[in-house]
Amino acid sequence: MPKDAVDGYRTSRLYRRADSRSPASARIREPAREACVGFQHIAADLGRRGFFTDPAAPGKPGLAEMQHHGPVVIPPLARRADVCPSVAMGEAAASAASTEAVKEGCAGAGTGGTVGKLFGMKRAMKAGLGSYTVALPGGVLVSSLVAVNALGDVQDPATGKIVAGARVSENSREFADSEAQMKKGARGGQTISHTTLAVVATNARLTKVEANKIAQLAGLGMARTIFPVNTMFDADILFGLSIGDRTADVNTLGTAAAEAVAQAVLRAARLAKTLGGVPGLAGE
Repeated sequence: MPKDAVDGYRTSRLYRRADSRSPASARIREPAREACVGFQHIAADLGRRGFFTDPAAPGKPGLAEMQHHGPVVIPPLARRADVCPSVAMGEAAASAASTEAVKEGCAGAGTGGTVGKLFGMKRAMKAGLGSYTVALPGGVLVSSLVAVNALGDVQDPATGKIVAGARVSENSREFADSEAQMKKGARGGQTISHTTLAVVATNARLTKVEANKIAQLAGLGMARTIFPVNTMFDADILFGLSIGDRTADVNTLGTAAAEAVAQAVLRAARLAKTLGGVPGLAGE
C-alpha cells in the first residue's frame, strides 16, 4: 500500500503509534502486515502491467511504484482480536477491487450492520454500507465509504428526525429515541458489538498532518448523523486517504469530508434491506 494512500488515520477512541513495542500491539500488528503484503503482491503485478500508471502522464509513477517509497502505516486497532488477516486475504481484497460503483446497503462490510441497539436486537433496525462523493472546484473530489453498525440511531441532520434506530417495541416502527431514553436511565446494548467504519479519500495531495486533520473533520459527519456516537460500546474509526496531485484548501476538504461521511451514513441506513428478521428501510 502506498505511503501517499495512507497518509494518516484517526480513531475516535484511542490513538497508538504503529511502531508500539507492546506485546499486545505486536500481536495485532503482525497479521495486519501480512494482509498488506498480500495487497502489495497484487499491486506490484498490476503495476508491471501498467494498471496504475497515470494515462495523462505516461511514465509517471503509479500506485505500484509509489508503494516502495515509504513504510506502510498499520493502525493497530483496526481489526478484531478474533480475526487474523493473512497474505491470502490481502491478495483477495486487492484482486476484488474494481472501478464499478460501490454496492451499498446490505453488501460487503455492511451486511451485518444494524443501528438502534439500546434495547437489543429485537428492537433494532438494519443499516449497511453507504457511499457519497462531494465535488469541489478544480476537479477535486472527496469521497466517503461508511459501514454503519452503531449502538445509536441514525438521524437526518437536515430535518433532525430519526431515519433508523431503536423502536418502542418489536413490532412497531415508532422510534424510541435512544439519546432521550439514555437520559431517562436506559442502559442497554452493552453486550452487543458496535463499530462504524469509515474512510474518506481525496485526489488532492496532502501531507500526513493535513490528512489527519481531514480525518478529524470528517468525523463530524458521524456526530451529525449518529445519536449517540462514539460511546464506550462503539469502536468507531475513520481513515483519511490521499492519492493525487490536485490542490485544495485543507479546511474546505475537511468540510466536504464531513458532508460526505454524513450523507454516506444516511445512505447506509436508507438502502439497507430487511435481513435476518431485522427490518430495513429498503424493504425485503
